[in-house]
Amino acid sequence: MSEFDDIQVKDTNTIYGSTIINHAKRIQMDLSMAEYCVADFIEYANGKRKLVTYEYAYRRLGLKKELFIPLMASLRNKGYITDEQNNIKVTRKWLDTFMVGAEWFDAFWNIRGKPYWPGSKKDAQKKFEKACYQYSPEFIIQCRDNYVKFMNHPANKFRQIMMATVFLNIETERFKEDWLGQLKRLNGKDLMEPRKVTILTAEEKKQLFS
Repeated sequence: MSEFDDIQVKDTNTIYGSTIINHAKRIQMDLSMAEYCVADFIEYANGKRKLVTYEYAYRRLGLKKELFIPLMASLRNKGYITDEQNNIKVTRKWLDTFMVGAEWFDAFWNIRGKPYWPGSKKDAQKKFEKACYQYSPEFIIQCRDNYVKFMNHPANKFRQIMMATVFLNIETERFKEDWLGQLKRLNGKDLMEPRKVTILTAEEKKQLFS
């Protein structure tokens, strides 16, 4: 039985879209999936409206009021929202859980103290913070290291480093590509059998970096 089994969706055209749940953060915060989705919506709504009322929130979420109230009470008791004078806001406790410290981005942006990536640092930091809603900064930096190893291989003739905003784009997730697998190929260490180091053809490069 799911915690959503008793939640009734209202028949309305104003229901707010969708939420990507970071389950590692959710468990860390001791939140149910429903609580997480409600708090995520409140944060979104705070950025769009000066006043977020109970009625506005449960109607946009498509929840019955009697089911929405207990979720809000739990979030309030856990310190993730405030609702003074029916103006609902997420707290610093909620925001801090998702904040990515500048030291993480600097570790991504720099190699041996020098910038590695072309393009706008400011735009890249926004992409980095967005990606860290779904993946840990440690994971993204490890992906960066794998990419650097691949790009530094002498047999890799594609020497132009992609922009950090492209690498971090959460829609395409270029950072998750199998860079170590490509490195093995350049090393001639195929998983099935050894083979000579090969130079990527124009078509292979197009497929790899399109």
